[in-house]
Amino acid sequence: MSKARPATTRSQRLMEKVYLQLGANELRERWIDDKHGVLGLAEPGVITVSLAALVPIIIHEALHRAYPESSERAIDAMTSYAYNRMNDDDCKRIIAVWSSKSKRIKRPTTAE
Repeated sequence: MSKARPATTRSQRLMEKVYLQLGANELRERWIDDKHGVLGLAEPGVITVSLAALVPIIIHEALHRAYPESSERAIDAMTSYAYNRMNDDDCKRIIAVWSSKSKRIKRPTTAE
């Protein structure tokens, strides 16, 4: 009698596919001109992600630190307001600061 395989959710199956692809591909991050809404480029064997895609997340999380009493809705509104008024140079500056100051977490984290 074989052991029953634990039930997996659809999201778990999707994430298994994501991790398989990350392990099987060359990974790149670079600045991609986002004027046309391009956040990543698909090439055979290569996964490329635009650093510009991180800008709204960086702004959002920094605003949480700056305004800890604000609601998620208020932070979302402030993030959209700031981000929608930025040009490519502003975005590149944010990424440069982030890249120079951030520390990579060595252990995966889980949301609880």
